[in-house]
Amino acid sequence: MLPCRLWEPVPNGRWLGDFEGIELQVPVLMIVNTYDPATPLASAKRLLGNMGKNAVLLEQRSYGHYSVSAVSTCTYNVTLDYLLNGNLPEANKVYDVDDKEYGDYLPRSKKHPLETSSLHQLLAGVRDEIKRSS
Repeated sequence: MLPCRLWEPVPNGRWLGDFEGIELQVPVLMIVNTYDPATPLASAKRLLGNMGKNAVLLEQRSYGHYSVSAVSTCTYNVTLDYLLNGNLPEANKVYDVDDKEYGDYLPRSKKHPLETSSLHQLLAGVRDEIKRSS
């Protein structure tokens, strides 16, 4: 048995109100997959409606619970621009994955899958971007 199941955490604070009349200094970038089994798109859109102008929803047309379950250069670039510059993407835009035919899940080459995957290329880009900004 896990001992943590007996813990009784007390939250520091929890927002119970709405966002009416509240404007965040930096709006939130929300990312959701179109076919997310754990966080449905409808739920993300409902939260976006509650957040008002304090958030922008980036929808990635893919399966899985989180946005890196399939590689999208568009999603990567928008996320990087948000993190580095605070820029938000265009509202109500849907971004595709790089390999639409296979969902970027199945490598089609004899090389090691990591070497040929779009994810590997994107991670190399992140590494290079961090080096440049350091």
